[in-house]
Amino acid sequence: MCEYCQDNPSFCTDKCPVCGMEMSLSKEGREWIDGLRELADFAETHPTVFDFYGETFNQFPCDAAALATIAHEIGTCEKVQLDPWYILSKQFGPHSLEFNTQREKVCTKVVVGTKIVSKPDPNAPKIEVEEEVCEWQCPDSILEFGKPQND
Repeated sequence: MCEYCQDNPSFCTDKCPVCGMEMSLSKEGREWIDGLRELADFAETHPTVFDFYGETFNQFPCDAAALATIAHEIGTCEKVQLDPWYILSKQFGPHSLEFNTQREKVCTKVVVGTKIVSKPDPNAPKIEVEEEVCEWQCPDSILEFGKPQND
């Protein structure tokens, strides 16, 4: 058992809500968190070197199931669609933690019509072409992509 787990025994006995696998913090994870604490301490003791704007921390889960697992962990958050991304955003004061997944992995692209648009053409000033008009249908809740298992 690592030093951190000896001080926090419940930490290493937690299980993933989806797969049930034991969760533990990697050495890199511990260093990352410790680095944030050091940065906060430094900002507090050296306020003249910071402008104190909020920071955004981005993470990139690989698919909808991974995003659903994260949604179970973070609780209430904001859902944002920003082409080509589907984002879960959690606020911490002026800071945000954003989990970005390609929108097509969460939502369904639906063709709802067509439109005529003018485009440049190397052989003419402009040509008219027909383009699809699409909308994205996204689930009301990302949680439907992964339900926690109760072991």
